[in-house]
Amino acid sequence: MTRPRSLVICECFARDGLQNEDAFKIMGFTGNACTEDLVAMLGEMGGVTGIGLAKLLELGRLAEQILGRELHSHVVKTGPVKH
Repeated sequence: MTRPRSLVICECFARDGLQNEDAFKIMGFTGNACTEDLVAMLGEMGGVTGIGLAKLLELGRLAEQILGRELHSHVVKTGPVKH
């Protein structure tokens, strides 16, 4: 349950302009949101991350091949939202 909650908290941070040090006060831990999912979510919200999602997904798939297992990222499995 921490993964979905961490994405919601990140969305609140982006919307409300909270800083990194606030995360430790709210969550008490880090590392529960997959980078690919977070970048995709922020992009869908109209945010500019400076990270190319297509390249990030390519690297995620490469990481799966190297590790020999699936990552926990939903967007690596399903691809970005189609409009």
